[in-house]
Amino acid sequence: RFIELFGGTPKSFTLDPDAFYAILICSEIVKEVGWGTIIYMSALSCIDGELYDACRIDGGGMFRQAITVTLPGIMNVIMLQLILDSANIVRDNYEQIMAMLNGSGAVGDTTTVVGSIGFNAILSGEGYSVATALGLIQGLIGLGLVLLTNKIAKKSGNEGVL
Repeated sequence: RFIELFGGTPKSFTLDPDAFYAILICSEIVKEVGWGTIIYMSALSCIDGELYDACRIDGGGMFRQAITVTLPGIMNVIMLQLILDSANIVRDNYEQIMAMLNGSGAVGDTTTVVGSIGFNAILSGEGYSVATALGLIQGLIGLGLVLLTNKIAKKSGNEGVL
């Protein structure tokens, strides 16, 4: 509709295989930025304001306050987010793809992910075994990444999850 306002022909970008990945990535970024804002704003609210005052009295500017007060104050939250997000590397976010396509198969090969293979296996009658195996493999890889990231976080001197 926006393109029509400027005299162009309307185009459905969610049906264009080349544009679909960009739309998917942008919507994921918007979603994660919103969630991250909530998490980090709550972490920042836990930092004592007197620490910033002490840094200012010692001659620290905004950059120095960020390095010596803010980053150490939210480092545990950063590590927790890193640990939790490491498992999301193998997650294919099939629910978001299904919601964006709304049942359309126009970009079928572009949107084939592990979740869609499992979903189609259930619908085609191959049973739950294929979907369960795929989910188990994703879960085990995610668990391995979480444990590895947790070990790295502990070795770097921060608190881990486990």
